[in-house]
Amino acid sequence: MSQLPRTINVNGIAVVEGLSRNNHLFLAEELDKAHQSLVNKPILMDHEMSVASAIGKVQRVASTKNVDGKTQLVFEGFVMEDGSKITDKIDLGIINEVSIGAYTEQL
Repeated sequence: MSQLPRTINVNGIAVVEGLSRNNHLFLAEELDKAHQSLVNKPILMDHEMSVASAIGKVQRVASTKNVDGKTQLVFEGFVMEDGSKITDKIDLGIINEVSIGAYTEQL
């Protein structure tokens, strides 16, 4: 019987109200409405949106305010060891960011 891969819990900020690094404008009211749609989305090791880059899963998301009063979505989830020592790299702080496999739409 095979042993399950090692998993670690991760948490952080998924998105903050305002203009993102890739020039997407995230509005507070839209984040408040959409935050639950991130639950059960994959956590990715890159922005490839491929099965191979899926390393974990978002389990909980909350809409909160940061110290500047901006809406942010905070998440909790897990990352699974994929053979690349990714969980060790996260534990050691070598990797400190993830990507959540979510799409945005203009309405």
